[in-house]
Amino acid sequence: MSLPPVGESVPMTAHAADSPLNVSSLGLVTVDFKGGLRALVEQEIQSGWGGVRLRVEGFEMSGDSPVLGKVVLSWANTGSTPLSEVRILDGSASTHLSTWHLDWTMTIERPPGGGVPMQLSSTKTAALVGDQLSAFPPQGGKYQLQQPVDFAPVGAPGQVIVSLQQLPATVTYP
Repeated sequence: MSLPPVGESVPMTAHAADSPLNVSSLGLVTVDFKGGLRALVEQEIQSGWGGVRLRVEGFEMSGDSPVLGKVVLSWANTGSTPLSEVRILDGSASTHLSTWHLDWTMTIERPPGGGVPMQLSSTKTAALVGDQLSAFPPQGGKYQLQQPVDFAPVGAPGQVIVSLQQLPATVTYP
């Protein structure tokens, strides 16, 4: 299967069951996130076996927690997020490495300590990686965060409220 051409917009659905959040003052809370993402194929990669670079156009996953209420993980259009990419790992084009670079916001309906819904921002760009994909766009491709992602109030990156420990996402092209 070939990669999508430059200029094509690729919609995908995503599901990440039992994603652990380490929440200050509460400890570990798991959320079953569902949603999707969309990316625009920006350019071809000519080196190695080839691939494509992608610009994230949208990302949103949400889930309900008995403790936190609705938790929404959304793409933050910072304008400085690096392009994501898909690389072909072998000459038969049967194995792909897909790396999504994502800056996020997180909205928590019932924040720890109460009060109005809280919006947080990721303190660094996340890398969500699928390293054994048989095709792109993926059909049930397994992705995982390279490292936990901290979330803090906007303008206060040192005041981490939540750390997304894992995001075991299954991504599928509709």
